[in-house]
Amino acid sequence: MSDSDQNSRQLDEKLFELQALFEISKTLNSSLQLKPILDTLLLSTMGRMLINKGMVLIARGISGAFEIQTLKGLPKVLIGQKIQIETFPSYPSSISQLPPDPARAFFEKYEIALLIPIVHNEKKLGMLCFGKKINNKGFDDSEIEFLNSLANIAATSIQNALMFQEINTINRQLDKKIQELNTLFEIGKELNSTLEKEKIANVLAYSIMGEMTVNRCCIFLKKEEAFELLVNKGFRKEHEEALVKDIKLLDHFKNLCEPLLVHAIEDEGLSTKLANMTVHALIPMQIQNETKGLICIGEKINKFELTREEMEFLTTLGNLSMISIENARLFEETLEKQRMEEELQ
Repeated sequence: MSDSDQNSRQLDEKLFELQALFEISKTLNSSLQLKPILDTLLLSTMGRMLINKGMVLIARGISGAFEIQTLKGLPKVLIGQKIQIETFPSYPSSISQLPPDPARAFFEKYEIALLIPIVHNEKKLGMLCFGKKINNKGFDDSEIEFLNSLANIAATSIQNALMFQEINTINRQLDKKIQELNTLFEIGKELNSTLEKEKIANVLAYSIMGEMTVNRCCIFLKKEEAFELLVNKGFRKEHEEALVKDIKLLDHFKNLCEPLLVHAIEDEGLSTKLANMTVHALIPMQIQNETKGLICIGEKINKFELTREEMEFLTTLGNLSMISIENARLFEETLEKQRMEEELQ
């Protein structure tokens, strides 16, 4: 083959690669959803080079943790698994170039042969990981160059998808907060519509049970050094009595200043005792950082754990209710004072 024929062939190959990169980049840029972008990136390269297995890792945080987002030719159970990569390759690397660490051992276990970093503006976004080619031939320089170019093109699409994902998450959180505020506003109106503490407590209990999908809730008011039961929905009578008579429990209740899941209580004996009473969470009711009441709730009907946001919601609702209960108490005291004054006249 003459030099001109060889040059012509190389030019044809380069043109074909550029056309392939252009077509793949159009597909990548047509979506803001991370999963389709990564699937296209992985499958197009594996199909073009006849690679038997591959995966795409995406960085999670800044501690060197990477999560398997999509894969082909590997067990599906690996999706979502995190890998700690201490030495992130700054250029395409074979597994043999990695230091001997758990990450390398993982890649060797699943017969990954080549790593292609995905970087955007010096930010480590993730990594393309490929196994061997079906014909067992190694990757030549032009193939590695193609994969690296593709990773660079895909980096912008991946960054945009990650930002879109983050914006969607923030929007969902804002929607949930708005819904919570609307719920608090509606419940607040109902709480302020009466000056009877028993009715306020019932509104609070039913609101909690409805919003949190729990079928057990009891509310206590602090009275000097003890707690008196205001309302009980769903807890057994003996458990109700134990909650207000157990000295150790009362001491813990008095010192409680933030919401707490029962299984998170450091005192194992206390935690077990409350769990046996089917208490799942404790929420203090405060006014100016002083605990004046307590909400005990059971487990969710669907068995899911209460989230941090739900605990914050319950805390706000409990504090709002405590203000209404305190207003009802002050109103009762005012009425009693007026009656006494009338009797003395």
